[in-house]
Amino acid sequence: MAHRKFITPLIFLALLTLWLGAGCDSSTRGIAEVLKSEKLVESGIDHYDAGEYDEAQSTFKRAALEMPDSAEPFYWIARTFEAQGDADKALKYYDAAIERNPTYIEAMDAAAALTTQKADWETTLRYRRRIVELNPADAISQNNLGFVYLAVGDYERAEPIFQKAINLNDDLARSWDGLGLVYDALGKIDKAIDALEKSVAAEPERMDSQVHLGLVYEKAGEPEAASAAYTRALNIEKTGPLAELAATRLVELGYAP
Repeated sequence: MAHRKFITPLIFLALLTLWLGAGCDSSTRGIAEVLKSEKLVESGIDHYDAGEYDEAQSTFKRAALEMPDSAEPFYWIARTFEAQGDADKALKYYDAAIERNPTYIEAMDAAAALTTQKADWETTLRYRRRIVELNPADAISQNNLGFVYLAVGDYERAEPIFQKAINLNDDLARSWDGLGLVYDALGKIDKAIDALEKSVAAEPERMDSQVHLGLVYEKAGEPEAASAAYTRALNIEKTGPLAELAATRLVELGYAP
C-alpha cells in the first residue's frame, strides 16, 4: 500500500520557527536536519511497503532520534512491530506517538484494535472514547465505541452510541447490527428484528447480520424466517465459526443445510 509523502504540519511549524527565530546559518542547519529526518521517515515507509520490516524499523528509529518530539517516527515504529506480530511493543510505540501528539487518531485507532484483540476493554474504551471526542461526527468511530460497550455488557451506553452512528450514516450495516444485538440483549425482540433487517438490507452480504437475524427470529418463534437467514448466510460463506453456527441451527430446525 502506497503512502503519501509530505512535510507534516508539525515539520512545517518547526521549519518556520527555525527560520524566524534563529540566525540564517543556524536556521539553515536546523532546516537541513529536519528535512533529513523527514527523508528518513519516507525511506522507512518505502521499506515498510516492501515488507522489509527490520530495515524500516531501523530507519524509523534513526528518525526518532533526529525528531524526538515528533509522533510520526514512533507511529511507524509501532506499525513495524505490529507487522512482525509483537503487539506489546507496538502498543508501547503507539502510546509514545500519542503522548507526542494527543490528537493522533490513526495511532489511537491502531492501538485500540490491538487492545481489543487482547480483550483489554478498559484500555480500549479509553482509546475509543478519545477518538469520539476528537471526531464526534464520524459514524465509524461512534460504531466502534458502541461495540466496545456491547462487549462489556453496558447496553444502556451502547444503545445511544449506535443510534448516533445511525443518525450520522443510516446505511452503515454494522451500526444496525450492533443496535440489533443491544435490543436482543435487552429483550426487545421486535426492535432487534427491525434493526437486524435494516442491517441486512444495507449490506446483504454481511454474514454476521444474517446469522444474528436468524438467531433473533428463532427467539421470536419464527423458524422459517430463521432458516432463510441461515441459508443466506451459508450462501455467503460456507466455512468458519459463523457458517458452522448457521449450519448447526438449520439442522436443529429440521432444515438440511
